[in-house]
Amino acid sequence: MELSSSRWATNGHVRLHYLDNDPPEPVGLPIFFSPGFHDFASDYEHLLEYFAPRRFVVVEVRGRGRSDSPTSGYAAADHVGDLEAVLAATGIDRFHLMTFSRGTTWGLDLAIRLAARIATVSIGDYQAVEHRVDPALVETALNARFRGIPARDRFLPHVPQLLFEASQDRDLHDGLASIGCPVLVALGTEEGHMVSPDDVEEYTRCTNNVCVEDYSLTPGTDPNGVAWDFVNLAQPPVGTYTFLLEVIDGYGNYDSKEITIEVTEDGSTGSNPDTGSDSASGTDAASDTDPTDPDDEGTASGTGDAT
Repeated sequence: MELSSSRWATNGHVRLHYLDNDPPEPVGLPIFFSPGFHDFASDYEHLLEYFAPRRFVVVEVRGRGRSDSPTSGYAAADHVGDLEAVLAATGIDRFHLMTFSRGTTWGLDLAIRLAARIATVSIGDYQAVEHRVDPALVETALNARFRGIPARDRFLPHVPQLLFEASQDRDLHDGLASIGCPVLVALGTEEGHMVSPDDVEEYTRCTNNVCVEDYSLTPGTDPNGVAWDFVNLAQPPVGTYTFLLEVIDGYGNYDSKEITIEVTEDGSTGSNPDTGSDSASGTDAASDTDPTDPDDEGTASGTGDAT
């Protein structure tokens, strides 16, 4: 069955292209993807089938791919408006946000604005910031290649020019912390990757220092084949916490379990995994797990190092 589907939305006078697998019987909350500076939606077309039966939407913001390339309006706020226009066109309410590279800036701006609708945030190799880019670097950007395609074939020359001119230095860590949802940060492994160990520490700080310990892998597990870490909660407040843990593998197999954990005055915890039931119905809760890793076995909160 062909899942790839081109759709269109409009932000003012700007026509926007996006891809939406729109499965007939979706499972779990949708994933809404804000890709990077050079990206076409078609660069991620394979993920439409990969994530099915979960709904997956990938956006081409202005100046990229098949979307319009207006001659003005390339500030972060304009890109956020593009994301909001596509989100409105899809009819999606609550969702997992996934971002890559510079798409993280307007993705996080969107998440901060729509905090109550964000289940999780997964960030691909970028800091929680907006970086100012010197307009003098436009020619360098145009002469680069991305995924084997010359940048000049990916956008018109005025797009990086106007985007760089509108860029500014802004920190978004406190805004990310205010959302209060689980956060996954995937680190690059090749030369020139963006996120440093200091950046990881900053992510950890802004998510209330919940990522404080790594657990050993299950005996016999190949560490080179694992792309995630477990995290735990450090000194959680007294109370009862209910988590819906979701697992979806690369073949689209899905399962979930609701687990309740009670934290007592003396700091001890007890869990009752039988308070919920295994389900393939896709019922979601505020602590829905990371959607980008099909092998995620249910990290409930915190920042994970995807390498």
